Amino acid sequence: MRDRLEPAPYLPRVPLWRRGVATAIDAVIAGLFSSLLGAGFELPVFVILWLLVRVVMVANNRGQSIGRLAMDIKLVNPRTRRLPTMVELTQREGIVGIEAWLALQGLSLLSQVNPVALLCLAPAIVDGIVTATDESRQQQSFHDRLIGSIVVQTSRGFSLDLKVQRWYRLLRDRTERFMRR
Repeated sequence: MRDRLEPAPYLPRVPLWRRGVATAIDAVIAGLFSSLLGAGFELPVFVILWLLVRVVMVANNRGQSIGRLAMDIKLVNPRTRRLPTMVELTQREGIVGIEAWLALQGLSLLSQVNPVALLCLAPAIVDGIVTATDESRQQQSFHDRLIGSIVVQTSRGFSLDLKVQRWYRLLRDRTERFMRR
């Protein structure tokens, strides 16, 4: 693991929930398509799709996957302000991919009230706790510390979180007006 990074105040940090939603979007995309092919092909297809979405797309799209693009965030090396290398991305996303795969399996086991579901969800929960309790204000998770990367906000993206908030306010206002009548 690399040494702790000095805080870089000029790079805007991303709230933990936005990082989680971006990862969940990518995991659902890879998991949905991999589950269509049946149990025998599910894991290999998930791995291929995960690497395509989280490594190849990120390397070719300025540090943004589909989920990160939706949430206006990107992955950078704080020292160089550039993307991590392909090897670093593959290492990072290998860890995140294992967490995502286990989380998807755990969520499917929750419907069966299976206690193994909690064990499957544990790596993602622990990684989230590590990120939330990072003392350096870098908000680095284990996989970020491994390659020395951080997740930062960007103005380039779809702003899904802002659009959902706007839709919610619009729906709430219309509901309140309807209830007053």
